[in-house]
Amino acid sequence: MKIQRDADGVVRGNALDGTRNPIDEDGPVSMNFWLFAPSFFEFLEADFVKFLTAFGHVEKSEYYIPTVVDTLIREKKANCKVLETTSHWFGVTYPEDKQHVVASIQKLILSGEYPATLS
Repeated sequence: MKIQRDADGVVRGNALDGTRNPIDEDGPVSMNFWLFAPSFFEFLEADFVKFLTAFGHVEKSEYYIPTVVDTLIREKKANCKVLETTSHWFGVTYPEDKQHVVASIQKLILSGEYPATLS
């Protein structure tokens, strides 16, 4: 999902069907740091096969683990505990994302919020 602020000022993301859906810019987002029970992976494997059948031919299709979790919660097959943070997310999905992320991390290093090297 390519997320960006449109010319009208509304943050939107591209759905797999090509529609642009508004996104609450103050809403929680997934950092894709998850802890799962082993049984989750059985469901995930079967669901991923369905995804590949439906969208495997779409060049930039993405399989969203948060969507899988949401589906399981709505079907009352799982629950999820969300931990909040005030940190900002920098995502690299496409090559054109790299420059923004590198610059953002460099700012964190210069401000002392992030180490220059990881040990």
